[in-house]
Amino acid sequence: MLEFIKAPTGPQRPYSAAVRAGDFIFVSPQGGRMNHQTNEKITTVAGQTEHCLTGVESVLKAAGVSMADVVTLNILVTKQEGSDGLNEPIRRAFPGGLPGRTVVCTELYHPEMLVMIGAIAYHPVEKRP
Repeated sequence: MLEFIKAPTGPQRPYSAAVRAGDFIFVSPQGGRMNHQTNEKITTVAGQTEHCLTGVESVLKAAGVSMADVVTLNILVTKQEGSDGLNEPIRRAFPGGLPGRTVVCTELYHPEMLVMIGAIAYHPVEKRP
């Protein structure tokens, strides 16, 4: 059975923020170019990475799980040389151990967007509250 999770904050888009399929939660990629609460533009890879991870965390929380349940990150970045800005925010977000990750260098749909991050988390259904 699938469970569709809506975005807890920000604009509602025509897709699920995450989908639970059995024991796995698949988080749609989160963009980091704009803080929608403050309307502040974020212009660095590190800043956008941090904002993306905050988005992933809030979606996971809405699904009833945490960043500690993340097994892999799927990262889209616009510039290969910009991927260095990914590392420190990811280390801070996962102090208990780093998940696996895939990084793809590609063009993103908005010119100011430097990073998008999706995640896959594992949390057995029987552990749910």
